[in-house]
Amino acid sequence: MGFSRKEKQDASYPADAPKTSENVTRFIDHSYEFARRMPRPRMLKTHTPLSLLPEGLVDKCKVIFVARNVKDVAVSFYYHNCLTKPELKKAGFKAWADLFRRGLIFGSPIVPMILEAWELRDHPNLLFLKYEDLKRDFDKEAKKIAKFLGVALSEEKMVEIITLSEINSKQI
Repeated sequence: MGFSRKEKQDASYPADAPKTSENVTRFIDHSYEFARRMPRPRMLKTHTPLSLLPEGLVDKCKVIFVARNVKDVAVSFYYHNCLTKPELKKAGFKAWADLFRRGLIFGSPIVPMILEAWELRDHPNLLFLKYEDLKRDFDKEAKKIAKFLGVALSEEKMVEIITLSEINSKQI
């Protein structure tokens, strides 16, 4: 993926920039360049299947893949989409779920993406986690993540992470 000199100059997205539709669109259009310019170590979050990320990524970077029960993904994704597309509620969840199951909704099908990561679960640079395990025993999973990243956590830091973690307060 190449960028012209002008695109590279326009790709910055200052941290203090307001989140206007224009700025967010500029970030989306230049997200690769934005990520490339981030100071190392970088942390990126994506819903993109591993096969659509740069080739050899798992050989060069630490990857944490969080899988979630497909039914829960469908329900959550439906309600998330209803926020921006109220007409979805008229069609109903059943119709939407059928499209989701058949891979006709952007971001689906989800099962091949999970299986793709599952096949790499023993790769030393990939940590495969389940969302449900994070909800059930966040302390244990947070320690797993810290070990995977090679980060030593004091009890004080662990308490801070648990306290600040959205997953403990997230309503499903």
